[in-house]
Amino acid sequence: MNVIPSINFFDEQSVRGIVPKLKILHERGVDMIHLDISDGKFTKAFMNLAPAFFDSVLGSDFTFELHLMVQDVGAYLRAWSSSKNVGAVVIHQESDFDFADVREFCSMRNADLAFSLKLDGNLEDFIDMVEVSGATTIELLSVPIGFSGGNFDESVLERAAFIKKVHPDLKIFIDGGVNEKTAIPMKKNGVDGVVTGSYLWQSSDVGLAYDTLKGI
Repeated sequence: MNVIPSINFFDEQSVRGIVPKLKILHERGVDMIHLDISDGKFTKAFMNLAPAFFDSVLGSDFTFELHLMVQDVGAYLRAWSSSKNVGAVVIHQESDFDFADVREFCSMRNADLAFSLKLDGNLEDFIDMVEVSGATTIELLSVPIGFSGGNFDESVLERAAFIKKVHPDLKIFIDGGVNEKTAIPMKKNGVDGVVTGSYLWQSSDVGLAYDTLKGI
């Protein structure tokens, strides 16, 4: 199973605190980090750490998958326009964005475009948007949007299985509630990979935790 580590912290000290664990993951071949970016409007969470901070602390080893949990996507793309470390952008159908601007941002950086579906998001509209966009990767939230550490909602498994049946070529990632137990039914329902933070950062042996998920 593909495993993308995620960072959903709101202060510099917390990010710096996991750098030793990130180095261990980098030694295992991890080269992309999922950054949860929130504006306090689209979700109650608010992460205002500057792109330059992530570039300086993590940019030498990793590219970033920007998960934009924000209302105004364009404003955040402009804020990240100077970063050379963006490898993917993940947006929500409920956000305000211009497809042309998002595609241009991704094209200029050879970055992937993916879409994320909230637990209460409309599945039909989501599939329509993915089809129109031509995206090849989606991320399904299995916990309430915003903060890390939420409880896994099994209803996401049915969604994953349905999407995989309709679009077998789509790569499906599940974001949230990931551990060595929940990852097994994810895999059985067609999920290609997971996005996880708490499971890795709270582990006493991050390398073993990563290898366990990777081996499922």
